[in-house]
Amino acid sequence: MSDVTVDEDGQVKGSRAITNPRFGPHFKGKKGNETLVGVPISLVGVHGRRRWQRVILGVDLFLDRNEIGSAMRLLTRVISRAEGGVTHVVYDRLMQGTHVRDLLTRGVVPVVEMSEAAANTPHVLLPSELQRVGYRSEGQREKRKGKGARRRSGDKVAPKERLAVRFLRTETHDVGTVPCHHELWALDGAVVSVPPGTEVTLEAAYVECVDLRFEPADNDLRAVGTLRVPCRTGAFLAELDYADTRPGRGRGKSLTLADWVRPLPEACFQIEGLPGLRSDVESSFSWLKSLLPRNRAGSLEPQNFYLDIIGAGLLCNAIAWGVHVARHTRCAQHEARLDRRGRRRKSVIATVS
Repeated sequence: MSDVTVDEDGQVKGSRAITNPRFGPHFKGKKGNETLVGVPISLVGVHGRRRWQRVILGVDLFLDRNEIGSAMRLLTRVISRAEGGVTHVVYDRLMQGTHVRDLLTRGVVPVVEMSEAAANTPHVLLPSELQRVGYRSEGQREKRKGKGARRRSGDKVAPKERLAVRFLRTETHDVGTVPCHHELWALDGAVVSVPPGTEVTLEAAYVECVDLRFEPADNDLRAVGTLRVPCRTGAFLAELDYADTRPGRGRGKSLTLADWVRPLPEACFQIEGLPGLRSDVESSFSWLKSLLPRNRAGSLEPQNFYLDIIGAGLLCNAIAWGVHVARHTRCAQHEARLDRRGRRRKSVIATVS
């Protein structure tokens, strides 16, 4: 929006107008940053991984700094309208266990990375060679040099160093006539198995979730996972309800198990490429901004600009429909010509090589 501000002395800055400068509202960011002058918008979309296959499913305007609250309201509407068409949701670490559980009880699997464990809680240190640039949940900003250290405004590039570890339960199965015990632990969202009394390390045996099904439970759903627990005498199966609760501090208080475990943890091979889909949301915002004159909001009234965002979403969907479904629009015909040229160029390169 507008960069025009007024200092403590009443002097207008950022405008050449002598009278009636264009003041825009300043919205606080998630951490109370009042210097941000953009309009807080949340967006839910899907992408088919081909050019012009982005579809925007919903947008929302929130002025209370509650980004996750806005996102959950929007996701609830989209999931309800889709009537079973939404199976997975990709989000960042801002989504906590209560929100993960809420989606699981709706029959949707969240793909959410675990936050870094606090220094005063049980954890396993991640070796530096396994650390990767990302978002540290504590919000500490650290400078890094070298490849992969590119940063934009507001990025927190410090890698996750501490992996949360929590005890789940002990599973027992019979090996002949002798009982065999396995301790199940949650390690950075994944379930691992160690012999009783053994310290949990990165070498702990990974317990794979081979099946996830949703079963009715009261007014919600249970997310029951079938686990394959490795054993030296042969693996055996166990079950875990990812939408279950766990005992909490205080009398009668319970917390969600989703704070500790994820149906699709980072250690799972099925997650390959899924977290990167969230980047499409940032790309969607960049595309929306590119449509604005001089990269500025068309109105200083948030509700009016909200209508512009809705219109841009409809335009995005119309392009996807025209290119990949109708295929008779001018945009679709242009894309078809580009595709034919691309295929011809690739065939020529293949022939020469």
